[in-house]
Amino acid sequence: MSLPSKAEKGQQPAQALPSSTVDIIIGDAVIRTGAEIDEAHLARVIRAVRSA
Repeated sequence: MSLPSKAEKGQQPAQALPSSTVDIIIGDAVIRTGAEIDEAHLARVIRAVRSA
């Protein structure tokens, strides 16, 4: 016995949406930011994380 597929139920399959976030992993830290972040600000954040 199998379950009905989404198409059989009349549902649309999930669609992947473009992401506007960026995840940067440095050691055990994760920096999650919007893709539109200013380069100078991102550099300051990365330096702060590395020095912590």
